[in-house]
Amino acid sequence: MAGLYIVIAQKIGLPVYGVNVPEHFICVVVNEGEEDSMSFIPSGEPLFYINAFNYGDLFTKVQLSNFLVQIKAPDKPEYYLPCSNEDIVLRALNNLSYSYEKLNEPDKVKEIDEIRLSLLE
Repeated sequence: MAGLYIVIAQKIGLPVYGVNVPEHFICVVVNEGEEDSMSFIPSGEPLFYINAFNYGDLFTKVQLSNFLVQIKAPDKPEYYLPCSNEDIVLRALNNLSYSYEKLNEPDKVKEIDEIRLSLLE
């Protein structure tokens, strides 16, 4: 769902990116800034965050900090900043692999893991 928010927002020119938070994937809206040409990560400051899985709720950095405390996650700087497109794809593959594992589909898990490993090389 967050990926859909990101794609649509960027298509209409809004600076929305993904943030790789433990147990959750959220979006961030940033000030326009230079974009790293290799990872497509903007250098602008985060303005606010979007929870695509909760009806698009908006929240602040302080609320994100409170969430991290609530889930007992370490307070790392990367949990507040946009992540790369590669990080988004790897996270999606990890989630897919986990789902296939729960469905007891070892062949599918192996396929997804091979794709994931090829991206990491």
